Amino acid sequence: MPMVDRDQFMQDGYLVIRDLIPSHELQQLRASYDVLLERQKEIWQSQRGPGDPPGGAWDTSPQPRIQNAESLIDATTANAVEVWTSNRTRGVAEHLLSQPVAGISAMMVMCNPTFEHGPANWHRDVHPVDMGPMRTLQGSLVENGPNYVQWNIPLYDDDVLWVIPGSHTRLNTEAENSQLRENPRAPLPGGVPVDLRAGDGLVYVNYLLHWGSDYTSRVLRRTLHGGHTTYPNWQDIDFTRYLSPEARELFGSWRTRTTALKDATEGCLRAVLDQDRQAYLDGLQLIHSGVGEAGQLQITVWLCKLAMNVHLLARSDFECLPSDVRRRVQGTHAITLNWGPSFAQRFTQVEADGIWNGFSDIERHLKCSDGDDFVPGYQSGPIPYYLDEMREPFTIRDFGATWADPT
Repeated sequence: MPMVDRDQFMQDGYLVIRDLIPSHELQQLRASYDVLLERQKEIWQSQRGPGDPPGGAWDTSPQPRIQNAESLIDATTANAVEVWTSNRTRGVAEHLLSQPVAGISAMMVMCNPTFEHGPANWHRDVHPVDMGPMRTLQGSLVENGPNYVQWNIPLYDDDVLWVIPGSHTRLNTEAENSQLRENPRAPLPGGVPVDLRAGDGLVYVNYLLHWGSDYTSRVLRRTLHGGHTTYPNWQDIDFTRYLSPEARELFGSWRTRTTALKDATEGCLRAVLDQDRQAYLDGLQLIHSGVGEAGQLQITVWLCKLAMNVHLLARSDFECLPSDVRRRVQGTHAITLNWGPSFAQRFTQVEADGIWNGFSDIERHLKCSDGDDFVPGYQSGPIPYYLDEMREPFTIRDFGATWADPT
């Protein structure tokens, strides 16, 4: 495993690890991803809509990417997955994460477009409607360390990405917000270009302000993009039949952990239904052993989001809800404990309604009292939830304070 400085990582929000992928493996990975990309192109062609060019998303996306490399592999391309299970990537993640569990969350590859797109927007990889306000996320990060780390690993030299060191633990400055509102695609003060050579690795906190500075057809880009998490979400691991025994064992252990996390999550929601505060706090420790009060609050925010999804999925008039709401709640977001529709089936409609009611106090602190909130630099437009901070101070000690005493 490469030597990593966790203190530096926590201070800056990222680390560059030179020569993460040895040169002989780099050539093999390029060949495998060429094969996977051709398979993905066939899928894009089959999915193209009326009026789309022949290549579908390959010809229309500013950053074409394979979203799930594991779905395309065979025995000859298994290294496309095993690069993520190796002790180099996974070992680094285990050293940086808040718990010594580094399950793979996603395995993607980002490609250059077929046309000149130019820069993207500065952003943090945060979806506030799913993840909650930034201040709460950052409080847990500082207290406990990350529960998810993200990677860019270029197969060819890549200088597209810029970052603002240290921005992962603070809100945007007024100057940043002013410039982002005026032009979110221009360099920001304090921005640093990350010059990656083929085989280097960038590991970073997804809360970090960062920028794709130039998406161009002129430069070949094949950059692996994914992450490792303490909250893996693996059920179907049929693809692991192509992997080494060691890699298969890892995915098996992550599937077991997924089951345990879902059971612990259910236990917390049922504790809310029963208004049993101690059972709820005990359940949080099953989800994340040793987590402090800031981390407990963050998990509670995520469980509030999950409870809302379970409540909506259980509604008898679900099909009458707006399409964007139905689409959102039918997805999964494992690093925030959103386990998706199959998890919601563990509860009756009456239970789902009761659980959602149990989160009403914190929901009032999360949701805007009047209109929508908007802050530039997130993966979100205006939404009816606070993006930076809750409406009023709220701690884990406040959660469940109005519940009846079970004794």
